[in-house]
Amino acid sequence: PARDIGRLLDRLHIVFVASSDTTTTPNPRICSVTLQDNVLVTSTTDAADSYEMIVVDEAHHIYSPGAPAPIQRLREKVEAVTLKTRPKGLILMSDISQSDGQTPPLYPEDHMLDMHEMRLEEVIRSTKRIVG
Repeated sequence: PARDIGRLLDRLHIVFVASSDTTTTPNPRICSVTLQDNVLVTSTTDAADSYEMIVVDEAHHIYSPGAPAPIQRLREKVEAVTLKTRPKGLILMSDISQSDGQTPPLYPEDHMLDMHEMRLEEVIRSTKRIVG
């Protein structure tokens, strides 16, 4: 039901650099997410005092040494929130095959966080295969 989705969304924040931001130096923003008329709507908000988990998608781009300035600011924002809130979990989702393959990403140092590498060996992109 919509009420259950609303409770779930109340616990979710996203951080991104908006592609619609036409300023010369777009900055990352933290947003809450709500469901309005079956549409997900984002609203700028402050970071929470704590997070159970932080998930970084496309980490191979965000932690790339040659990332453009807005993406570097996004990485800095994620790292600042991570260090401030000390979540129980930090997941960096990365596909090394999508990186430039020449320069390793600048992932956070292991001594800063209790990080472990996990490799997923199979990629499934077909919903028929997942359901079937």
